[in-house]
Amino acid sequence: GQDVAAELAKVEGGVHAYFDNVGGPLLDAVLPNMAHYGRIAVCGMVAAYDSDVALPGPARFDQVLMRRLRIEGFFIPDFLHRGAEFLPVLRGWEADGRLTVNLDETAGLENTLIAYARMLTGKAIGKVIVKVGP
Repeated sequence: GQDVAAELAKVEGGVHAYFDNVGGPLLDAVLPNMAHYGRIAVCGMVAAYDSDVALPGPARFDQVLMRRLRIEGFFIPDFLHRGAEFLPVLRGWEADGRLTVNLDETAGLENTLIAYARMLTGKAIGKVIVKVGP
């Protein structure tokens, strides 16, 4: 696999904002490569979804202090009431090619567990969906 931490270390000035929906080893790769006063929005922890045991804290949690990072939970249901504001903007960005939406589609409700496994194992790139109709 790719050495994510090494690739992030190439970002001049560090990573200023990180939207985390994975947690675990990926967050550990990001933390030491954050810019001072960087921001992290945590919206998911897919690295822990297939375990009954709580995910341990980040191995590089010291970087929160050393880089003066701000970490905040981001839960989309908190913002659904603003959908009329943000959905047209996102659709415009997609139409302009400024936003790419990667969908990993599995056909058939009977294949839901296959799609779930793709999400958990990192085989999927993008949002995992199951197509249940024509």
